[in-house]
Order: sequence, then C-alpha cells, then structure tokens
Amino acid sequence: MFWVFTAAGALTVVMFSMMQSASMHLVLEPGDLWLFAAVVAAAVGYAEGGLVSRELGAWQTICWALLLAAPVMGTLALVTSLREIHTLPGPGPWRHWATSAS
Repeated sequence: MFWVFTAAGALTVVMFSMMQSASMHLVLEPGDLWLFAAVVAAAVGYAEGGLVSRELGAWQTICWALLLAAPVMGTLALVTSLREIHTLPGPGPWRHWATSAS
C-alpha cells in the first residue's frame, strides 16, 4: 500500500502542475523531474529506514541518516548561499544575515 500511495502522491503533483499550466498539456520542466526524483528518493529512504530501524532502533536510525546526509546537505547549503549572496540588499550581505537572524 505504501508504494500505491507514493505513486498517487506523485500523480497528484503532476496533475496539479498540469492544472496550473495555461495550456493543460503535460510539459515536464527540469524542476518537475527533480521533484519526481525527490519523491522517489524519499519513498526509498522511508522504506529502507523502516527496515533498518528494526535492527538499530528508531532514534539511532534517524541519527545515522542525519549524520550521513550532513556533508551533502551542508555542501548544498554552502553552494546555494554563495551563489545567491549577491541578491541580498544592503551594504554587506553578511551584515544583513546577522541582523535579520536576531
């Protein structure tokens, strides 16, 4: 049933995308394909995490998943922030980040 509902969720996203399009034609953009890949990756990760948690336990599985994902997510966050830093207003982007956080 898990895979049935995963497919239904992906189909719902595709239908929503088509309804938002003016032409009502299925035109897949690169972002749509990335979204589909994310749904598949999340589904596989969820299913595998369920299997692993039988041996390790729930909180240990979550901790290991976060630990293994940290280098990839940290790198992506750094690359994205450095690429978008020029879009921030004000005299210095770092000062803008520091003052908006407080």
